[in-house]
Amino acid sequence: MWELRLQKIAYRLEEPSTNDPSTSSFAVTTESETETDTNIALDVEQPPQRLKSRKITNEGPILPETIITLYLGLLLLRQPITLATIYKWLIQGDVPYIRVIRCVPEEIKDRMPGEYHEALDTQTLPTSNDLQRTTYDLAAMYGASFGLLIPPINHSHLLFQYIKVLALPLDIYPAVRRLNKIVHYDFTYASTTSKRRSATSYPEVQLMALVVVATKLLYPFNEDNTERNVGSLNELGATKLDWKAWIESKTKYRQDHDGFQHKREVEVKDTDIFEMTDKQLDDYMKWYQQTWTVEMETDNVSKQILSMFPLDARPERQSNIRNDEPNHASQRAKDTQSNMSPRQVMLHRSNENVTIEQNDVLPLGAGYVQYRNLSDLAEHAGVELFHQGAAELACVDVRTLLRAIQQAERVLILWRKAKRRAAAFGEDGEADLMELRTLEI
Repeated sequence: MWELRLQKIAYRLEEPSTNDPSTSSFAVTTESETETDTNIALDVEQPPQRLKSRKITNEGPILPETIITLYLGLLLLRQPITLATIYKWLIQGDVPYIRVIRCVPEEIKDRMPGEYHEALDTQTLPTSNDLQRTTYDLAAMYGASFGLLIPPINHSHLLFQYIKVLALPLDIYPAVRRLNKIVHYDFTYASTTSKRRSATSYPEVQLMALVVVATKLLYPFNEDNTERNVGSLNELGATKLDWKAWIESKTKYRQDHDGFQHKREVEVKDTDIFEMTDKQLDDYMKWYQQTWTVEMETDNVSKQILSMFPLDARPERQSNIRNDEPNHASQRAKDTQSNMSPRQVMLHRSNENVTIEQNDVLPLGAGYVQYRNLSDLAEHAGVELFHQGAAELACVDVRTLLRAIQQAERVLILWRKAKRRAAAFGEDGEADLMELRTLEI
């Protein structure tokens, strides 16, 4: 895959011809040109390595593409590794990204042009949305340029993984599969650049949006105020989720992480040290020494100066991957199941014209709440915490996840209206349903 990517910039390996004016012109930007915001094309014979081409820099591979190429390779191998997992490895440093130039051997580093030194001397992490956009663009490039189609994500395995990590009941699994029969997500990246990118263009976000919708249908957050009933204990959502116990378990899990497992050291400010624990200070100083200090041969004078500021030997990079995370997720899932209680069974119920004012007990799915903005998530203690955890697993921010949920809800609402119209007027709603399935949202 990397070889295919380099074919897009194969012209950079060719020797420039001095007779061809098109190959002897380079776009150069100096400090004086920055002030006047002008670019000058030079038509003189100068060493190409001293000239910085804006076009070449933009068309060449960028560092996030190396990470995404690994992820696309995992998709080709059908491995159930999520983009959020790779992003967490970046944050924790298990996959080098910050100042990755330090991992390049000196003999190679000395031969590298300056633009590559600058590109590899990264000091900021990409956002989760940046990784999703890069994945989308790179998958579209492979499909459009080389006919390489990226297979769908291993959604069956990932769905079970999402349910386990979020500590949700297993009824979510069949509920998501039923919802997908309506929205018809294929959980694949687009193979062409002609489609407009939206929040549901990312397969993992598609899957997580259905998980959130299924959770809101079967286990609403406002159930403390209004009871729901089911027609049989064999129905989906026949048990009730204790959201208070879920919040306590989630909060305890976050407090158990005392180090920097979920903290970006590169974003630490000077005022943050007053709130750090002793372990966090030790972790930060180890990270700083590993990232910014270099071991090099010095003369006697330099050694005498450096001896005034002694440092311990640079510690070996240790993996931050927690071996207890699968066990903790299993324990949280067990706690969720143990705190669930059965719902009231109503043998004769009607979903029509039932409101909270008319009846204190609603059928399951009634009173569905849609969250449009981030401020709407603050109405219940578990709503914001749940959406934050879901967005982290889907490798997007909460705002993007909310847009994906709204788009999925829109298709479901239109599907429901088509079914009601078909039942009321005796129309065949199959054509409307087919139109909804191919709806571009």
